[in-house]
Amino acid sequence: MKRWLELWLPLLFTMILLFDRQHALANGAPLQAIPLNKDAEVTPLREGMFYFEDLAQNTSLEQVYQRLIQGQLRELPAGTNNFGINHHAFWFVGRLDNGTKQEQDFIFELNYALLDQVNFYILDTDGQIVDQKVAGDRLKLADRTLKIKNPSFPMRLPAETSRLFAVRIETLGTLTFTPRIWKPAAFIEMINQQQYVFGLYYGMAFMMIIYNLFMLYSLRERVFFAYVAYISIYSIFQMALNGIGYEFFWSNSPIWSNYAIPITACLSLLAGLEFTEAYLNLKTRARTLYRTGLILKSLVLFLLVMCAFWDYGELLKFASLLGGVCFVFWLVAGFHGIFKGYRPARFFSLAWTVFCLGHVILSLRNLGWLPSNFVTLYGAQIGSCLEMIVLAIGIADRINEERQEAMRAKEDALRIEKKANQDQLRLNASFERFVPHDFIELLGKRDILEVELGQSVEKDLTTLFCDIRAYTTLSEKLGAQQGFAFLISYYQFVAPLVRSHHGVIDKYIGDAIMGIFEREADDAIQAGLALLTRVGEFNAAHVWAGQPIEIGIGINTGWSMLGVIGEASRLEGTVIGDAVNLAARLEKATVEFGAPLIITGSTFMAIKRPEELHIRYIGQTQVKGKAERIALYEVYDHNPPAARQIKKMNQILWEECVKAYHEERWNEALDGFEEHLSQLPDDPITIKYIQRCHEGLLSVSFAA
Repeated sequence: MKRWLELWLPLLFTMILLFDRQHALANGAPLQAIPLNKDAEVTPLREGMFYFEDLAQNTSLEQVYQRLIQGQLRELPAGTNNFGINHHAFWFVGRLDNGTKQEQDFIFELNYALLDQVNFYILDTDGQIVDQKVAGDRLKLADRTLKIKNPSFPMRLPAETSRLFAVRIETLGTLTFTPRIWKPAAFIEMINQQQYVFGLYYGMAFMMIIYNLFMLYSLRERVFFAYVAYISIYSIFQMALNGIGYEFFWSNSPIWSNYAIPITACLSLLAGLEFTEAYLNLKTRARTLYRTGLILKSLVLFLLVMCAFWDYGELLKFASLLGGVCFVFWLVAGFHGIFKGYRPARFFSLAWTVFCLGHVILSLRNLGWLPSNFVTLYGAQIGSCLEMIVLAIGIADRINEERQEAMRAKEDALRIEKKANQDQLRLNASFERFVPHDFIELLGKRDILEVELGQSVEKDLTTLFCDIRAYTTLSEKLGAQQGFAFLISYYQFVAPLVRSHHGVIDKYIGDAIMGIFEREADDAIQAGLALLTRVGEFNAAHVWAGQPIEIGIGINTGWSMLGVIGEASRLEGTVIGDAVNLAARLEKATVEFGAPLIITGSTFMAIKRPEELHIRYIGQTQVKGKAERIALYEVYDHNPPAARQIKKMNQILWEECVKAYHEERWNEALDGFEEHLSQLPDDPITIKYIQRCHEGLLSVSFAA
């Protein structure tokens, strides 16, 4: 007997339970009531419901009720339920009890806006329809009972009464079933809070767009355009995703309401990829990532074109997949920039990390793993806001970094340019020691680089030749090495005087200096006088071979050809012409006349301030190669004051004597010169003329 009971009692107990269940279904109470906390403002419906997947999309409410009675519905798992992307219809059934003695009003809300069509039914315990409503973005907003983004339905539960509710959902996108029961006041407060939060979010996005548009207008930087495009399109994408766009902007366009998400998602990805390329400067800093970005852009463009042909569900799948790949690409690009030491990449990586974290927090709240509060409820918006702020700071830091790099590059360039200029100046200074810059300017050129073989110009110049007398004898005494040192010491002592008197040293010819003067003949004469004074100082400071040196200076004025001669590999600037040749021969006349500074008649006529000089006519000479005789003048400002006074006082007598000499009136000339010599015994020119007068008288005697 005991053995029999052990075998049959469990079976009997099971049969009783089954009978009781069938009895309960037959009496219209197939479901356990979902408890409603009277103190709770909102009750998420996470358990106690059943669902049915209508594959053919043709099952009626009566058929669903019969399946419920027959126990053919599946129990809905607790928590947020995501049924993915499919083309089936889903029925959800539950029971609510009002155990109070007064009727209660509630709002039944589906916390997901992207549902195409939602049919909501309220049934009594016998399966009769008490109320029915419809929502979804296939309808215009005006056709909804509650004109808000989420499908929401008002419902009333009589006192001490049970009601069944059935929800039929059909959508081409992701089907997420997250029902909540609200008290009306709490529901209104939640709507107000949502509008406040979304207003702040989109307001901040709008301000970021306006600010960066001004920056784009001011700086013309591509990164600002990419940032504005990304924020603008992503904001529209968020509007489509959370239903704000449907509620406020395109409520009368159900078709766009469906396709707004994949289209704006693709455009957001394109803008994000463009921003990444511009912000991180991938084209120059990371060529591999740059090419990867181009491939991703091509895929996104292809998907954007396919929006006109592919099924909405397929578009969402590929857009989600491509979005994940792009997000990984952004993180990799950011961390690559950090690894390469690119400072703005830190802000870029932080922005995308915060963005990702906000969406992860929202997902964990939806799964019930995090409590529901302001941060978890609006994690996506908070993450997106922080992303926009960090990216804006990053752009500013990037611009600042680029400006600093540009400043450093400019400073480096300036240093290089300064060094190049200094090198060029040193090079020019070195060239000027061979080819004076003043000589180049006389040619009408700016620098030596413009000088070419054969270039020449004719100018009215005064040429000065200065030669050391008896230098051959001196050099023999000094020897080659010491003679070379002597010339260097001599030139350093006297040559600067030519430049200080606006002259140009054309060349050094052994012991001779050739200088040219363009401004006026007075400069050349003053330079010659300064040379005579300086040689005296040179003799006082230096004694070479035990004897002082003497110089002779010849100056002539006339048209000369200034230019570049030589051949392609060896150029030389010089001055040529009869006027130059005459000046060279005058230097030899200084030895003949015993006068250290002689000028020609052409120079005498070119003097602008003759009152400042002491000059006397000393006669004429025949120059080799010239038919006419050349008038010569002595400049004697270097003489002692007494000598200058005598020469000036006897100026008329002197010129008459010279005239008599050239007219071969030897006795008259001789008497005059001897009278002059009696007053100035050391005048070498007078001594020379007296000697020539005697020679003239002697020649006359021989002729007689």
